[in-house]
Amino acid sequence: MARRQTDMDEQLIREIVANILAKEKNTSHGESLAPNYIPVEVSARHVHLSSEDVECLFGSGYELKPLKPLSQPGQFLCEERVKLVGGKSEIADVAILGPIRGKTQVEVSMTDAYTLGIEPPLRLSGCLDGARDVIIMAGSRFVDARQSVIVAQSHIHMTPTEAQYYGLQDGQCVKVALRGIRPITFDRVVIRVSGESALRMHIDFDEANAALIAGSMQGEIISTGCATEQIVTKIPDEPQKAIHQGYDCTEKVITESIAENLCKNAKKRYIFPKGTIITPLAKDIFRNAKAEWKLEACSEADT
Repeated sequence: MARRQTDMDEQLIREIVANILAKEKNTSHGESLAPNYIPVEVSARHVHLSSEDVECLFGSGYELKPLKPLSQPGQFLCEERVKLVGGKSEIADVAILGPIRGKTQVEVSMTDAYTLGIEPPLRLSGCLDGARDVIIMAGSRFVDARQSVIVAQSHIHMTPTEAQYYGLQDGQCVKVALRGIRPITFDRVVIRVSGESALRMHIDFDEANAALIAGSMQGEIISTGCATEQIVTKIPDEPQKAIHQGYDCTEKVITESIAENLCKNAKKRYIFPKGTIITPLAKDIFRNAKAEWKLEACSEADT
């Protein structure tokens, strides 16, 4: 009889928790919501930095300055911003999210990747297997962030209690329908369960633009699947095209301003030692001056 009473108590607790969760979800934003309602957030391009890279970019002993908290507990937007430099172009004013991590990670959309001229794989945040390289700059300081760039797989953060309510497990994939101006269904959305989570589905700007999302949006879990294997996209067999490295100047990074100063000499060819990086804007300066540049180890000028 005692065992039966315990079982009844546990069942009652589960029902109470489920009813509370259902009530919260069905009264959010003052409207009736689907039982499998999930709030959706759009995640813009951003950088997570290691403590070592924070000091490389901002100075010894530097601590990132929180600007405002994010929806996930303990995470925050920082005051500091950085520039991403790829083999093709640059993206400035990129957000840094705190707190610091054990390894630097850069999350971009596929459109951002095309702009930069890199081919990052699709990965869950925290998995950098096969991640691509990029230069991260803060003023004249820079970090050669190897194996740091990914396109983040869409995912849903939830607590163990919420996972129990939805009948889901960590690592499981679901389909989520967004029924806005342009209805769209996301497949292979990964469930991420943690005791330090706030219930949110995260997608990037490419995915948000595809669904014409403007402002807040709710998604509905419409089907579930089995636990997912590691999500991977094809990594190109050929090595990533190196960011141009560049004795006319011994700076490690040739920026736009340095290139402008060099071109004042009106030379038609500039030779740089192996290991120096020429940013895309600096290349434009050389092209506009009808000047060639060459690496010490290269046999042909790169124009």
